[in-house]
Amino acid sequence: MTASGAMVGEEFVATDYKSLTERVYDLSALLGQRDVWVGFGVKANLHASDEYLMIEQVSVEYQTCASTTTTTTTTTTTTTTTTTTPCSVSQTVHDAFSQNSYSNNDGSKPWAASWVETDAGNGGASSGNVFIYNGALVLTRQFYGGSTKVTREVDLSGTRGAQLEIKFYLAGELESSDEASLWIIKDGSHYKLDSYTASRCGKNTYNTKTYDLSAYASSHTDVKVKLYIDSGFAGSGEYFVIDYVKITFDDNDCSTTTTTTTTATTTTTTTTTTTTTTTTTTTPCSVSQTVHDAFSQNSYSNNDGSKPWAASWVETDPGNGGASSGNVFVNNGALVLTQQSYNGYTKVTREVDLSGTRGAQLEIKFYLAGELESSDEASLWIIKDGSYYKLDSYTASRCGKNTYNTKTYDLSAYASSHTVVKLYIDSGFAGPGEYFVIDYVKITFDDNDCSTTTTTTTTTTTTTATTTTTTTTTTTRTPDQSCPVIPYSITQQGLTLPAGDTFSDGDHVNIRLQSGASRNIHFEGKCQYYDMYECAGSKHDIASHIGSNFIPWTLFNLAAGDCITWIQVAGYNEHYGECNEPPYCVTPTTTTTTTTTTTTTTTTTTTTTTTRTPDQSCPVIPYSITQQGLTLPAGDTFSDGDHVNIRLQSGASRNIHFEGKCQYYDMYECAGSKHDIASHIGSNFIPWTLFNLAAGDCITWIQVAGYNEHYGECNEPPYCVTPTTTTTTTTTTTTTTTTTTTTTTTRTPDQSCPVIPYSITQQGLTLPAGDTFSDGDHVNIRLQSGASRNIHFEGKCQYYDMYECAGSKHDIASHIGSNFIPWTLFNLAAGDCITWIQVAGYNEHYGECNEPPYCVTPTTTTTTTTTTTTTTTTTTTTTTTRTPDQSCPVIPY
Repeated sequence: MTASGAMVGEEFVATDYKSLTERVYDLSALLGQRDVWVGFGVKANLHASDEYLMIEQVSVEYQTCASTTTTTTTTTTTTTTTTTTPCSVSQTVHDAFSQNSYSNNDGSKPWAASWVETDAGNGGASSGNVFIYNGALVLTRQFYGGSTKVTREVDLSGTRGAQLEIKFYLAGELESSDEASLWIIKDGSHYKLDSYTASRCGKNTYNTKTYDLSAYASSHTDVKVKLYIDSGFAGSGEYFVIDYVKITFDDNDCSTTTTTTTTATTTTTTTTTTTTTTTTTTTPCSVSQTVHDAFSQNSYSNNDGSKPWAASWVETDPGNGGASSGNVFVNNGALVLTQQSYNGYTKVTREVDLSGTRGAQLEIKFYLAGELESSDEASLWIIKDGSYYKLDSYTASRCGKNTYNTKTYDLSAYASSHTVVKLYIDSGFAGPGEYFVIDYVKITFDDNDCSTTTTTTTTTTTTTATTTTTTTTTTTRTPDQSCPVIPYSITQQGLTLPAGDTFSDGDHVNIRLQSGASRNIHFEGKCQYYDMYECAGSKHDIASHIGSNFIPWTLFNLAAGDCITWIQVAGYNEHYGECNEPPYCVTPTTTTTTTTTTTTTTTTTTTTTTTRTPDQSCPVIPYSITQQGLTLPAGDTFSDGDHVNIRLQSGASRNIHFEGKCQYYDMYECAGSKHDIASHIGSNFIPWTLFNLAAGDCITWIQVAGYNEHYGECNEPPYCVTPTTTTTTTTTTTTTTTTTTTTTTTRTPDQSCPVIPYSITQQGLTLPAGDTFSDGDHVNIRLQSGASRNIHFEGKCQYYDMYECAGSKHDIASHIGSNFIPWTLFNLAAGDCITWIQVAGYNEHYGECNEPPYCVTPTTTTTTTTTTTTTTTTTTTTTTTRTPDQSCPVIPY
């Protein structure tokens, strides 16, 4: 033991101390010293594996003299009263274009300058592309090409609550490419307030719109209103016609007087402390431990360390071959991952118990084999209590090819009783000889903490004196022109970035509430089109807004009455709430859904129409929803890897994924709904039936892969899907010798429903002219009873009917090359009704768009028999007559 160079202690020789020994030392010589150290050292040897210096316990006992401590504590209580002086009467700057002039002033305050046109015609207010006519400002590009715009300056310095109102209409037979816009120019920077097209504003119909200019009120006079033709308006009779432009504002600042009363309480405490005996006991840390897998055996359960793993390796492998085969296996003393044999999700995980450990380190030795491309990537993850953390990514550019790498990672932050190591192929590794080869995985740690126990006995005497002082301060604050303009806008629906900016991978939005709680969201690019495992739930919902400039409050889990006091958006230095902005309270919106029901004699169709109150900050939903299903905009179709996610008013979710491998394959991993969903790849329509909706289910949110616009995030009402009840009309015609039952099905036209290209009759199903059934095709049907019938066309059985082709397989295959298949091959019973049909190669499915069940009624034939009898011979003749049917093939023999 040392202090300031002095040492107390002794050296130990192994021959004297080979068993537990207790030693006591007098430390009186060190009294009064600070920074006294206790240390142990090995002077020589102790090299062998069983040679240790083991310290079981270290204790220090001492007594201190009595001491006196004086403590002064000041407690401050503040009371604040705020008084606001009301603003002045509202003012207006207005141009109603009452005169054929660019200098009209029709408000209580004048404009700062006249309108300035940018016009290839240069005709002033009377002609050209920009002119005033019949009490309106007109912009067009019929007469001259080039940039067409007009601006006017207004002085908004010292104003509050500025609002711009514009009344206009779009004239002529406009196309989708014809677009005009309204801008604000503040101190030389341009901000787009809105765009006007015929699809949003109508044709030849007045629109009146209002915009908040508070954020653009400048301490300079350089604030301008700009009206602009972005594109088009060049056809005959096409005009952007403005009836008036009006700006309303308060022309002086409100002042705020704040009175603050501060009460300061000063407490002086004198403490006399006598400490008797203090004992400190330290338990040393244990020897380092390891959890290790060197893959020495062809098994997922190897334990090659001083401590065992908590479980065996668990593979996610389409090949499902265990440790011996598939995409994940153990071979030649190494763990191997690849995607050569099977395409799909490939990973392997193993759990370790790191509870109560210290300084955990993971070491991995591996190499990347084969001629890898830049897209081939593997990775190492840690899962702690269900949360995923990516430690590293491995590519040929970072780790080389066919070269061992040894890497070490600190796991201290991830130590828990359920820590999981995950090895994963992110992409690629599908080429010949391409592998992710792991030589070993080893985790090193100390398996218990060092502990220190201190026992102290104290006697204390305290004397206290208190002094109180009260101070009153009055502060007056006038709103500060030095406050930055908040560039993003906030509404009851959510937060919108300025025009031209969108959320990106890695961005975040942080908010604070009046309650003191915080809400933080992060945009993770890997979760934009992926909603499973580490991207499940809100992570995917948030990431799906990457590329959009809007984020709804619903993703922040705000409750009714929550008020936002502070907002911080990645990439912006302007923070709402830091410069006298009031709390922004989000009030829940109550929406009523209108339902109209139309009934005919044979069919009852329920139509629900949802109307959204226009909101300039809300994006237009590009896809359409009807009682039948969801339709993408013209030109877009569902692709392999796409998904559609919905939420219901009940709180339940429904999610479907399009898997390309299941488009023409309906067995094993593609059986059931996976094939049904994948059969819509290449189509722009998906029916609600594939979401397993029950009667009365109402959709509150829809998210479609590839679209940043989500139904339900901007004041849209719940969309309720009402089951369709259909009554089938049956007509029976009977003759003397034959009874034929004919069923006719009629579908109510629906513009969003695809036309069914194949025809169905009482005899069977017929493909359109020019198409025939081929080897590998299939036809799948569902019945009203819930049963399914599926047939497959196998080319090898077309001309062969023995062994594996016996029975129905040959009968079905004999229709290869034909465009007709009879119901008899589906084993239908009397009264069976078909509710759904799916034919290989067709995205149009009978039964998904309001089609009634199709009931196949067996045909009953009465045979007429004539009997002629002679003395020695009886002859019986039977004649059968078939009523002609245009869909039936002619029997050539």
